[in-house]
Amino acid sequence: MTEIELCEYMIFGLSVGISLVYLLVPIFALRPRQESPSSDLTKNVGISLLIPCFNEETTVETTIEGLRQLNYSNFEVIFINDGSEDDTFIQLQNLLKLIRCDRVETASLPHAEIRGIYESQVFSNITVIDKLNGGKADSLNTAICYAQKEIVVSLDADSVLAPDALTQASKGMSNKNVIAGGGFVRVLQGSSPQCLTKYSFKLPFILKLQTLEYLRGFFLYKAVMGSINGILVIPGVFGLFRRDVMIEVGGYTKTIGEDMDITLKFHEWGVPRGHRIEFFPESICYTECPENWKDLYNQRIRWQKSLVDCVKLHWKPLVLHPSWVTFVLLLDSGFVNTFGPFSTLGIIMWALLWIHKVNLTHFTIIVWVLVGLLQTISALYINRRFGARYSTKDAARIFVMCLLEILYRLWNLYVIVIGTLGYFYNRNSWNKVQRTGRKYYSTARDKDNEAVIGE
Repeated sequence: MTEIELCEYMIFGLSVGISLVYLLVPIFALRPRQESPSSDLTKNVGISLLIPCFNEETTVETTIEGLRQLNYSNFEVIFINDGSEDDTFIQLQNLLKLIRCDRVETASLPHAEIRGIYESQVFSNITVIDKLNGGKADSLNTAICYAQKEIVVSLDADSVLAPDALTQASKGMSNKNVIAGGGFVRVLQGSSPQCLTKYSFKLPFILKLQTLEYLRGFFLYKAVMGSINGILVIPGVFGLFRRDVMIEVGGYTKTIGEDMDITLKFHEWGVPRGHRIEFFPESICYTECPENWKDLYNQRIRWQKSLVDCVKLHWKPLVLHPSWVTFVLLLDSGFVNTFGPFSTLGIIMWALLWIHKVNLTHFTIIVWVLVGLLQTISALYINRRFGARYSTKDAARIFVMCLLEILYRLWNLYVIVIGTLGYFYNRNSWNKVQRTGRKYYSTARDKDNEAVIGE
């Protein structure tokens, strides 16, 4: 065995070893939070929901409907119309009955020019900021300057929160040692439009793949990272941050991966001071996922470019103050998950070019299938532990999908390679995922008696 082959085996073995850690640790560590007699006191934690909108005319009605169903009292909502080119602002005006208002900026973060600030005549806790286009990071910084609550939450316009999402998250954020956290993100299309808690696996192939991926990514990966205070990314779709710390670190940076960048900023500020970033599995947010391969490819290329960019930007401060975040960023995400695919694809190509080595390819594929199957079983077990279940027919569909998923894993390796290389010649490319415009409801309701928002 040559030195190159030995190096390839070591990287492959390290990848499998880390995968087994993600498989086993959450089974023993991740359990529903036990209610305490004083849990209702956490509802006093003030939360500002920040929702950037760029060309979201088809989604804002569903977003507002979801906000109406939140069973939380101490929160405000700030929509930021980021220079939309469609009728997003007109939709907000019609749905919320907006009037101009004066609101004082209580922090100083860089942002694009504001054209107007409005308050809703229908919902007293909803504000709309209309501004020139500056991007998602710029929109969030704008809203942070005007937010009036202790906790700020980034929320995508196509996302729907479970009715108790803020209540569950506030239990974790009520601990002053926790400076940021993220909830569990479920694939929106895997739920019934009439009731989000009714799950089905009868989905198009591309959504089945993403459903299993999200279950593993949050219930396994995020759970392990949260237990060692090593979460690299609080998803921009649903992330909670202490506003005073957000201002202290300078807010969001205009980068292709603003969610990972702000998470690492919080780690750099918080680790030396003994603070934590946590995962809140009971706090659920539903988000639309790409429904075609082009959108999915563009999304994953962007994610990989974001990872490379953040490794480049943050490796030095994290090395100077080493922690679990350093290990995860540089070894797991930077080395294994970025350069590992180069090695793994190299093994497969090398084996296929030399027919007498084909057993090596068989071995690699068998290991991938087995590890993937065991991880999915583990994630589904934890999923049931948190009260979400699939039918017997769905269980059979999931088993078949686990066997077919090897093709998706190979595709992901290819995307990681292309995204890593692509960063160095076109790092700032951005492709917005197409929204479906479907309406979803957090709880079951009679469609013939739907409430008309704004009336």
